Amino acid sequence: MRSISSAEAPAAPRRGLAIAASVALLLSLLGNGYLYQQWQGADNALVALQDTQNRVAANTLVTEKKLGEVSEQNAILRDAEFHFVALAGTPDAPKDRARVLFNAKTKRVYVDVQNLPAAPTGRQYQLWALNNGKPVDAGMLTPAAAAGERLERMKDIASAQAFAVTLEPLGGSATPTMPIQAMGTI
Repeated sequence: MRSISSAEAPAAPRRGLAIAASVALLLSLLGNGYLYQQWQGADNALVALQDTQNRVAANTLVTEKKLGEVSEQNAILRDAEFHFVALAGTPDAPKDRARVLFNAKTKRVYVDVQNLPAAPTGRQYQLWALNNGKPVDAGMLTPAAAAGERLERMKDIASAQAFAVTLEPLGGSATPTMPIQAMGTI
């Protein structure tokens, strides 16, 4: 029988250690690959959640703004100092309807449109206060107000006995043009 030299004896344990180290390295690479995939999935989920959070925050801001507007309009509508002036359509525009809220103490004026057709291109609705028979510009209605979507704050008016709405060129007129679309007295 041949004797094993001292140089050959350590080779077998080294080979076993090399195989074990290779297997450990392979398992480590597989584990790292799996963990990397999990991390990428979590990262993508985080980005999606952040996008959702940003959309919810934007919607919340819009909702809070609308709630503030509704609360303000509610306070105006419940304020006993405001006189409600119904503006009825004229023979030229019999279906037109609006309502003016006028506070003589604070001089504030608001318009609540109930039925006005969309203004033609190049035209805009204008509110007039009639004070001792003389028209006073009370401001232009925005398209949202003219569509009846909200109360519109108009120019402050010191005194008025009536209000009227006319259809004017964009930007308004210094004096009303005819015909009057809707009118009402206090």
